[in-house]
Amino acid sequence: MPHYRRKAWRRPDSLHEAQDVPDFLIRDIDAKLAERIKTMARDRGWPINDVILHLLKQALGLVEPEPPKEPGDIARLTGAYQAPESDAFLEALKALESLPDDAPSYMLNPRRDS
Repeated sequence: MPHYRRKAWRRPDSLHEAQDVPDFLIRDIDAKLAERIKTMARDRGWPINDVILHLLKQALGLVEPEPPKEPGDIARLTGAYQAPESDAFLEALKALESLPDDAPSYMLNPRRDS
């Protein structure tokens, strides 16, 4: 059974309001999990407790999940071909141009209705 405090004091930018809140003790935290939580806290400038509360709320569906940092859409990716890649790409295009046109015959020779 959780232990209740009278009033919890939190900074105004905290993820929850000051109210009667239970305290939970979590044991046997995996080292990788603990390190990831610490990294998130450092990256965001949040206290570890706020990171854990945010992650719990996310896991329970009480807050919207954060959008991924890396774009998944190829249209957002930037960069250019290096010379060997560019040469290989142009060679592949030339090879494709030498293939016969595989469009359906009705598209190659459209009928003229006169």
